[in-house]
Amino acid sequence: MSLKIYDAYIINIPSPNIYNLQQIFDNLRTEITNATMASIQKKIVKKCLYYYYFKQLHGNMLVEQMLQQTAITSTTDEEIHKIWETCFGDEAELVDFYLDKRMTEDNMLLICQDGHAVSMASFLDINVRDGEEWKPAKYVYAVATLPEYRGRGYAGKILKKAEEIFNMPLVLVPAEKELVGYYRKVGFTEAYPSERLLEKQDVPELSAAELNSYSVEEITAAEYQKIREQKLMRDGFIAWDEAAIRFAMDFNCFCGGRTVKVVWSDDISRDESAEDADILMYCPENGTLHIIETTLGEEQFEELLPELMAQTKTERLVYDRKGIMVLSSDDQDR
Repeated sequence: MSLKIYDAYIINIPSPNIYNLQQIFDNLRTEITNATMASIQKKIVKKCLYYYYFKQLHGNMLVEQMLQQTAITSTTDEEIHKIWETCFGDEAELVDFYLDKRMTEDNMLLICQDGHAVSMASFLDINVRDGEEWKPAKYVYAVATLPEYRGRGYAGKILKKAEEIFNMPLVLVPAEKELVGYYRKVGFTEAYPSERLLEKQDVPELSAAELNSYSVEEITAAEYQKIREQKLMRDGFIAWDEAAIRFAMDFNCFCGGRTVKVVWSDDISRDESAEDADILMYCPENGTLHIIETTLGEEQFEELLPELMAQTKTERLVYDRKGIMVLSSDDQDR
């Protein structure tokens, strides 16, 4: 039995017939409609008056920014999906994975045109090593504009606006070499060039002796973060928090990759003060094993590769260190 209490309407008509009931419900429907419309009109008038008086005090530009922000917050995931899938070619499930895990209203900026979102970019929290100091910054991710709206400078406007809003350096890794020139025009400078760290093909057959020199184990985000910061720390190092690393590990797994800890049984190429393990994040794709990040040295790779490539059924290995570009008002003032 339901215990919910409902609103009740008392009908003060003895023995009402169908006609009486119809009149009562028609009148009730009219009252509800009028009350609803009055409430909506009141809100519209209040909002219009608010923007009117705000405009008198602060001018057109700030009001336009506020209206644009209202449009941004009401943008649906479907519009972001359209931009992402059109520009990057990713499947809807992958886009959902990122939007559910990483996107918030605070870290994604959009430009809306013709009533819908047409350009976007995400801005994720990072810390960058600068000499002996850590500097907070924003990592720029998923910069995209629908093809029919390109050539209008929308992406550049988003990046410039982000610099104003966040008031800290913007850091990005161009997805393609062709984009380096574009980001230079927007104001980014190359802090660290891209380079191919390792490329292997025709790897030797696996030998039984090599299997005894190391073990491959599962790794937590906290362990990964500790080893990463200890072994990869250098000027320009980008530090991610544990939650971001956990997302990267989950995202790589979602894409068919794996993140592991490699523990060595001997002291080959090891730093005695370091952890007794290395990190390795990789993802096989179309016969090529892509190394996303690792602390392994080339000599250690030589030992590990036969088994790794046999397990992933790949024939070629590529490990690139992506170039880093920075947009900072400090650099522009120099």
